[in-house]
Amino acid sequence: MVENKKPSLIGNRNKNHYQETPKPEQPYNGINEIPKDILANERGTIRVPLDQKIEFDALLMTSDYSYSYELMAELVYESVKSKSKEENKKYQETLAMLRDKELKRIERKKMKK
Repeated sequence: MVENKKPSLIGNRNKNHYQETPKPEQPYNGINEIPKDILANERGTIRVPLDQKIEFDALLMTSDYSYSYELMAELVYESVKSKSKEENKKYQETLAMLRDKELKRIERKKMKK
């Protein structure tokens, strides 16, 4: 009767035993499979307080732009242009990290379909 009993995983592990991390046969290159311009086709949302949205809409109506993304791009451009060299470098690193993160999220979403 004892012979059919499954071995317990608790207590049977040798905690001092070192196992090397297995090396993949092919390195992961999923990011390269998704075109970089896919971020231009995706849409994101920003939730802002209503008072700030009204201010943004007023700014949009008094500007030369017809669409909110045009005004937002101009505001981002002006903000980046006024940064120091160190701040700009940090901005570029953060931007690259967030783009990679979004590409991975989009890739996972497409894999689930």
